[in-house]
Amino acid sequence: MPWDMAKRWSYSQGQIHYDQEGLIARLLQEKVPLRPEEKKWMLMSGLVLSEWYVNRLTSLWVERGNIISAQHMFARD
Repeated sequence: MPWDMAKRWSYSQGQIHYDQEGLIARLLQEKVPLRPEEKKWMLMSGLVLSEWYVNRLTSLWVERGNIISAQHMFARD
């Protein structure tokens, strides 16, 4: 049974600390990859959200008088 995108994303971010027989790694290789249309959707979604985070949210922090939080939007590693 295929996993939905949220579940695949969650499991793709995990770290396997013990998988002596490689069963978990094989399961994730089979279940986690994104389809081309999902990759395109995530790219477009990321671009839209990054515009909101960088431009609009930063301006909101400035308007609220919280310059440190506005600056933090740019200072992330």
